[in-house]
Amino acid sequence: MSARKNPHRPRGPRSVVALLLALALVAAVLYGADHLLRTRAESHLASELRQALPEVSDDLQVQIDGALFLPQLITGRVGSAQVSASEIQIDAFSAHDTHVYLRGIHLREPYRVEHLQVDALAPAQTLQALLAAAGVPDGVRIDLEGTDLTARSQLLGVPLAAVLVPEARGRSIAITVGTIELGGTRIEAADLPDAMTGWLSDLEVELSDLPEPLLLDHLEVRPGGVALRVTGTDVAIEDL
Repeated sequence: MSARKNPHRPRGPRSVVALLLALALVAAVLYGADHLLRTRAESHLASELRQALPEVSDDLQVQIDGALFLPQLITGRVGSAQVSASEIQIDAFSAHDTHVYLRGIHLREPYRVEHLQVDALAPAQTLQALLAAAGVPDGVRIDLEGTDLTARSQLLGVPLAAVLVPEARGRSIAITVGTIELGGTRIEAADLPDAMTGWLSDLEVELSDLPEPLLLDHLEVRPGGVALRVTGTDVAIEDL
């Protein structure tokens, strides 16, 4: 009597290879779909930013972080993303080489961001315009000399130069006096008449053009401009 054949024979090498190929195909399809969805989300976020900031440069780019996007899409929250643009303009405020770091981006309207940080370089002309609007007297010229912000004028016909030290204060920039030179001689601000120099110690630049949810955290005078850091929490993109 012949032995019965086992109907459940072990899979051969060809079956294992076929299974691996099928899994690889599924993974490739999922990865492709993930990449497509990520690209569409980046494009949509860039479009929302362009609407909120109509005077941003055309090279605005959005990059969503993370190995996979699909799990973030399912939860409706992107862990982090980065935005870059060579120039951004908000009313009278202009900045170059702008980098924005976003954390906790909600993918449903009003597209809120849990934390936002902006690093940018404001050209000297922007700061000069802000200082002029803050009440710098006529005849006073503001120059950027290396890393010094210098106010130049004349006192009784003698050249006066004062190094201004800006300080970030959230919704404003406070200006204090560093060193003063009168006719080439370094002197103390307290030794000059208040009527001549009082505006130097009382100067404060209001950042009325800065969107309400944002605060100026840090600034540093550098050759060619002023490095700025602006932060905000629980920010809606439409509020920018």
